[in-house]
Amino acid sequence: MASIELSAGVMSGLPARIVNPNTSLNFPSGVASQTNVYNMAPLMPYLWDSGGGGGGAANYNYTSWIGIYQGAVPTDFTGLTTQQSRNADRLIFLQNNGSTTFWQTSVFTTNPVVINSTYVTATVSGTATWFRLLVGNSSIAGGTLVVYQIIGTVGATGSGADLEIPSTAIVSGRAYRIQNLRIQFPSSWSY
Repeated sequence: MASIELSAGVMSGLPARIVNPNTSLNFPSGVASQTNVYNMAPLMPYLWDSGGGGGGAANYNYTSWIGIYQGAVPTDFTGLTTQQSRNADRLIFLQNNGSTTFWQTSVFTTNPVVINSTYVTATVSGTATWFRLLVGNSSIAGGTLVVYQIIGTVGATGSGADLEIPSTAIVSGRAYRIQNLRIQFPSSWSY
């Protein structure tokens, strides 16, 4: 059986490049276009050219968020083709919205990555069954482009779900946050 092993140097920066909602990358002059940005760096949550023009890249507004949903847990990404997919089932919406403190206590430079957020208010009551971490672009495809996403199960503490919370009964108007959501990235694969 063949194997692929990633070096410690690759793994030291990989988790941050995949999930850090505050990562930025500056492209050299003339490199970025909608197609080139998407093809060159599909794992970067926020991409923009800090040069402010002058032949540099255009501004592309990538955004990342975590949603907690009710209903049937997706088994693949077939029904999750836009940022708005399954919005009717979304109970909690955790998004940075430009705040410098929203993900402040998160640790994106380790493996596993540890994600924490500030409190947000639930907009709908229901039973949480799954979550979606999504990075999308609001400047391409009418603001619906999904660059990448991660889905997982939600369950009560001790349930063995991917995201465990004290109670899956979410109540509209109550405050919730993500605390110590850990995502482990493998450093080797066999095929």
